Amino acid sequence: MAARVLVMFAVMALELGAGIAAILATISQYSYPSAYNQRDQVECTAICVSIGAGVVMAWLLTMAFTLRKSARAKANRMLDEARGEAARILGEATEKALALSSLDAGRCRHCGNPRTGKFCPKCGHPAGGAGSA
Repeated sequence: MAARVLVMFAVMALELGAGIAAILATISQYSYPSAYNQRDQVECTAICVSIGAGVVMAWLLTMAFTLRKSARAKANRMLDEARGEAARILGEATEKALALSSLDAGRCRHCGNPRTGKFCPKCGHPAGGAGSA
């Protein structure tokens, strides 16, 4: 998050610099003393105000994009954490369900341990046939 804020301020500084350069370029065009009348003064002022408004709008857009990216990253991080937690809970539930179902299953004929599949998890003997007692 701190890196995004630094990038945002760097972009805002560039926008400010561009605005100041544009204002100075505008003023330099209207700075001839012999041709400097009331109309030129109003026109120069209007252009400078427009440039200032453009810089402010650029700042607002920069902040909006930064906040939007930050919110999206936070939402993605929260979603990943929730998915991980759901996977953990589902894994635990599966283990407990297998343990409960193995209690209802048949017992090994060799050692008496509850069977969960074709082979006994304790002694390794198959469920039926050769090898069972």
